[in-house]
Amino acid sequence: MSSRASRLCCCFLPPIYGVLALSYVWILSGIILAITGWSQVYQIRDLLLPTTFQIALCFYAVLFTWIAVLGIYGVTAASLKRPGLVQGYLLLLGLHLLLSFVGGTYYLVMSYRSLSDSALETCTFHQHHNPTVMQLCHSPFALSPGTGVVVYIASWICMLDGVLIPPNLKGGRGDSRR
Repeated sequence: MSSRASRLCCCFLPPIYGVLALSYVWILSGIILAITGWSQVYQIRDLLLPTTFQIALCFYAVLFTWIAVLGIYGVTAASLKRPGLVQGYLLLLGLHLLLSFVGGTYYLVMSYRSLSDSALETCTFHQHHNPTVMQLCHSPFALSPGTGVVVYIASWICMLDGVLIPPNLKGGRGDSRR
């Protein structure tokens, strides 16, 4: 049982299908979150927010764009059933996991911070009558801090599961035959 369990991904899928399933999840969630991130970057480009908040939003948008593109690469690699491509995908996923720890932690720290009174005054100086600008200046992040924590921790757990697939790729094809 132990040898069979070690050849499965997500506790029930053969590794190559696990890569395929995780890749589809990355495509869907990456596209949704990347669109959210880039729309936020677009919305705040004219506001005079501190650079630290703008950097956090750019990290968020770039990381989730990269995971969507990485998901497309994973679908291609798993569909071709070429172990070299799949292991390249898993290596890139591991690199993304490390960058996501750094960028995600920075984003989460910044989402819990509030603007100082002077920064808030500077942000709303020219457009204090616009309610959208007022809301963006008070809370530049679309995700609430609690939701951000859940999104990042869930993505880190899924990525960690994906990164642990390489030892399971046996026989070059990643299937669960003995």
